[in-house]
Amino acid sequence: HLQRGSGDGSSSWHIHLQGGGWCGTVNDCSNRRMSDLGSSKFMKPIQFTGAGILSSDHLQNPDFYNWNKAYVRYCDGASFSGDAEGQAEDGTILHFRGLRIYQAVIDELMEKGLANATQAILTGCSAGGLATFVHCDDFSARFSHKVSVKCLVDAGFILDVKDISGQRSFRSLYGGVVHLQVSHWTCLKL
Repeated sequence: HLQRGSGDGSSSWHIHLQGGGWCGTVNDCSNRRMSDLGSSKFMKPIQFTGAGILSSDHLQNPDFYNWNKAYVRYCDGASFSGDAEGQAEDGTILHFRGLRIYQAVIDELMEKGLANATQAILTGCSAGGLATFVHCDDFSARFSHKVSVKCLVDAGFILDVKDISGQRSFRSLYGGVVHLQVSHWTCLKL
């Protein structure tokens, strides 16, 4: 979803990566495939009203209200990082293409004016926040050093600690995501 900026914000861009959890097993991902978190076929149009940092209200968001804003919907289950295929129990092929989706969206936004930005910020929440961590260097590298580029993560930093049951649940979940989706974050220590 793209909302064009205006006035002194017309050359500034805010890209927000939606969150939506992760799927670390074929069964988990297969269950998501029939929802808006597993396929764009099931996404309903949304009104780009935004709140907080995405708001177009100059009183609520005085710094970014008139910037170009892109809200990138999430459906890959691996923080826009998957690039593999899997097979569900019913034989359906699952396509994990979050990395390609991220790259295609940013490429298209570059064509729509992001390449001429004087300021750009990449943000994300939860799984989108982790995606912001993962893609921040790539995002920054797309601009000349004269462009002010920032990345802001909201709730995307997940600690590798024991939960109340004494288990490292997130380690297991992330391990499953990386193993299943053969993503480019296989270099991370799990």
